[in-house]
Amino acid sequence: MIYLFDLGINAAQAQAEVFGYLQWENKIISEGKAPTHANTMQWLEACADKWASCPAEFANSRGFDVYDPLSLTNVPQLEAAE
Repeated sequence: MIYLFDLGINAAQAQAEVFGYLQWENKIISEGKAPTHANTMQWLEACADKWASCPAEFANSRGFDVYDPLSLTNVPQLEAAE
């Protein structure tokens, strides 16, 4: 299981985003409308864009390499497939 803090995302900020979206959904429902799948996907994509750099920043702050091609065990297999 991946936790928000593993991704470098502030949990309180994530909670605020979810709460805001749920409030918007409730407003739409109270107006007799229904939120669409597209609405949810747009919101999720906006959150992903907002926090896209967080995992790398968190990893770097802990001294981890985000991408280390030498540690990939399948590099010889990938090169052989080419």
